[in-house]
Amino acid sequence: MLPLPTLLLLLLLSTSTTAHKNSIFLLAGQSNMSGRGGVIENRWDNFIPPECRPTPDILRLSSHLQWEQAVEPIHADIDVYATCGVGPGMPFAHALLAAEGTAAPVRLVPCAVGATPIREWERGTTLYANLVRRAQFAAAGGGRVAAVLWYQGETDTISMADAEVYGGRMEALVSDLREDLGDPDLLFIQVALATGQGKYIDMVRKAQKGIRLHNVLCVDAKGLPIGPDYVHLTTQAQVRLGQMLADAYLSHTAFSLTYYAAHKSDSLLENPSFPVAFPLTEDKFSSHRGTAAPVRLVPCAVGATPIREWERGTTLYANLVRRAQFAAAGGGRVAAVLWYQGETDTISMADAEVYGGRMEALVSDLREDLGDPDLLFIQVALATGQGKYIDMVRKAQKGIRLHNVLCVDAKGLPIGPDYVHLTTQAQVRLGQMLADAYLSHTAFSLT
Repeated sequence: MLPLPTLLLLLLLSTSTTAHKNSIFLLAGQSNMSGRGGVIENRWDNFIPPECRPTPDILRLSSHLQWEQAVEPIHADIDVYATCGVGPGMPFAHALLAAEGTAAPVRLVPCAVGATPIREWERGTTLYANLVRRAQFAAAGGGRVAAVLWYQGETDTISMADAEVYGGRMEALVSDLREDLGDPDLLFIQVALATGQGKYIDMVRKAQKGIRLHNVLCVDAKGLPIGPDYVHLTTQAQVRLGQMLADAYLSHTAFSLTYYAAHKSDSLLENPSFPVAFPLTEDKFSSHRGTAAPVRLVPCAVGATPIREWERGTTLYANLVRRAQFAAAGGGRVAAVLWYQGETDTISMADAEVYGGRMEALVSDLREDLGDPDLLFIQVALATGQGKYIDMVRKAQKGIRLHNVLCVDAKGLPIGPDYVHLTTQAQVRLGQMLADAYLSHTAFSLT
């Protein structure tokens, strides 16, 4: 068991993106990957949200192995035995393009087929052969698959026998595909089920979240809106899922490019504790095999505080340093700072314009005063604000380019009646998103 270090829960995260030139992504699994958003009683409502609209910068590989501009539903000629609607692929691609450094075009390779158990994706099956064939064609001419996005397992919840062996079958699929594509480090981003067709959903979810192969991430769809059939995600949910998958990909690849080479052999996880101002969910950390109990949270957040009140020399900054140092006394070490702040800075253009510089100064100063030049910051890009300069502050938050600074985007999470604060449900989801970012980041450093 690997213990966790001290986590400073102040709330900060930024997707430090660098050039992602290998923008080929396999979309595989069953119906929630191929997309049923907007489909009711086998009819698609033809609604295409802005996050899914076609652009010359997003291509898809057709069933005839032709690159063409991607238009929803992008699985229409692949998952041919059902009516397809909106899936996570287009919002995923749009989110990548919105991140600076992602090379256009983003190339999507639809492969998902509805109602398919994982045994039908094993090496030797038609689905597996088609997946390999399409991946190899997509990468011909010097390209390389950047990641496999995998959302599947609903059918495996019907039978206990299938649910019990799901984890082993998933690990075999990852290993076989890496071997057949000649990439032992191929990134897999799998989705933990939101729903299922049977009563063994929890068993399959546990298997999905328990995969411990390197370069396998897990994004949790639990809690996303479900359609009237109680199985398929709504259009809104598919858009959010695509953004979550993009967050996971960008956080993972940003860390691999800015930190891994210098620290591969370091043991980052010794003597856990976390200065915190946000609810990290017990589920995420206590269920993670590498996390030693107890997880120590250090609350430091104070409402209605602009970032200038957190600068070195202020009372809030001094209290933050004091509490962090006390938490780490006796040989501990702060694992991360979780930072969620900025709503007050949206009121004034003057404050919004200098937000990025103030944030970078805070990161640098805190690292210096805590004696840790590599201290991890996970900041949250605003969901709301108190003024009209929200987009300006969000752009600054997502534009931080310091090493070991990640960004989780709260946009789209449910907001309370005051139009500023997240609901309880949203806070739970945000805690899980922060944990996903931290676990993905630290898992990569160890593998």
